[in-house]
Amino acid sequence: MKNIKANDLFPTDYTLDKSQLVGRDKDSKTLKKRIDNGVNTFISSPRRTGKSSLVESTLKEYENNNEFYIISLDLWSISSREDFAKALFANTVANQNLPRRIISKLKNQWNELDSTEITSLGEITANYIEGSITFEPSIQKDTNKLLKFAFSFPQAIAAKDNKQVILFFDEFQNFIEFDDDQKSLQKMLRTVLQDSPDVSAIFSGS
Repeated sequence: MKNIKANDLFPTDYTLDKSQLVGRDKDSKTLKKRIDNGVNTFISSPRRTGKSSLVESTLKEYENNNEFYIISLDLWSISSREDFAKALFANTVANQNLPRRIISKLKNQWNELDSTEITSLGEITANYIEGSITFEPSIQKDTNKLLKFAFSFPQAIAAKDNKQVILFFDEFQNFIEFDDDQKSLQKMLRTVLQDSPDVSAIFSGS
């Protein structure tokens, strides 16, 4: 008789869709209600207990909803404040639910910054044909300014397009890896979210 591993019956190496989740209907409904009401949510449990699957399966219900943009960011492989800012910025722009016209809006917003801020933040290149954006901070970057720009960008997009943004941070426990002793990054994020009425954040971690 072939030996069956637990992971064969209960896979944990990838997220599951809603039809494969057991006993999570109530959790999904609760999460959806909080999203609809614009409430920030923190989900905490041991690793490989289905947090990501719960959130991602719930977010799929919004994929074809024209009133929402979905931005997901996995912090597992991020190890620096700069990489975090770049990843958040890139995911905000490159998310499949964001239309290509965001590129022109982004470029206009970028051009509104004064020359000092542009020099500090870095360079942006927009490919209108492919609908893609590349972003690279300059060597003389101001990391805090870069972070604040990335944190504020989801609300800027939401306000311009009259949308609600769902911002999902997975593996949020890794946040402490690139924050400082004063937790300045957490404080900055909290401050920006308080001023982002059109953004609801979901933090998932162990």
